[in-house]
Amino acid sequence: MRLGPELTTPLPGAGEALAAVRAAGERAIIITAKHPVSVGPSLTAAGLEADDLYTHVYGPEKAAVLTQVGAAVYVGDAPADMAAAAEAGVHGVGVATGSFSAAGLMAAGAEVVLGSLLEFPSWYAAARGGVAG
Repeated sequence: MRLGPELTTPLPGAGEALAAVRAAGERAIIITAKHPVSVGPSLTAAGLEADDLYTHVYGPEKAAVLTQVGAAVYVGDAPADMAAAAEAGVHGVGVATGSFSAAGLMAAGAEVVLGSLLEFPSWYAAARGGVAG
């Protein structure tokens, strides 16, 4: 059985979040523990595209990638993502759309927890005002 693109949908606000980063002149980079065989086709099927994609990167290893690419913000839905952001010294933006609660993401080091990615563009615009000089 072959799964069609109609079965892969992005999280609400994912496209808008990537567009907000690009509109600010920045690169939208995805860092995930998932396998490249599934991530690339899933992004394509959902109509999303990363400027760069790092796969098979787990927990603390994400901090090294964030530092390497000079990231300013990392969005994630797991405590390990927020811990990696804190370790790398970047803004950790938790999104409580996965298995973890807002409280769990905050306890792991999130600077802010959004209810969904739909909230990201306005948060990002405000944060850039505070980070860009």
